[in-house]
Amino acid sequence: MNKQIDSKETKTKPELYTLLGVVNLLKTEHNYKEYKENYEHPYTYKTLLQKRVESEAVCECNDKLSINIVVSEIDLGNTKHESYEIEIVAEKKSKWWKLSCYSMSRDEITSDLKDVEQTLVRLFNYA
Repeated sequence: MNKQIDSKETKTKPELYTLLGVVNLLKTEHNYKEYKENYEHPYTYKTLLQKRVESEAVCECNDKLSINIVVSEIDLGNTKHESYEIEIVAEKKSKWWKLSCYSMSRDEITSDLKDVEQTLVRLFNYA
């Protein structure tokens, strides 16, 4: 008989065992809004999450700054690979900037999110 593993034993929230669980966590605990993306093979799932952040500098195009998280799952034949990319895409000094931290794992997105968000905002402010 298989024993159910609870979060006290693994030190991980059970809902984080799935890609959709992580997406839900980002929406509920980190205030991201979801914008569904169209995707085709080899992707089995792709979505965009976005939230507005406070910053010294803002996008010249729309007077705000947002952080995006692109969540994707790709079919590699016998296995699926999930990936998370955190990015800021904004105009500053008449140039378009795309600052990102990409190819993050499920563990990295859940443990390092705040640090990566803060780093990207600092980089954009510095640019």
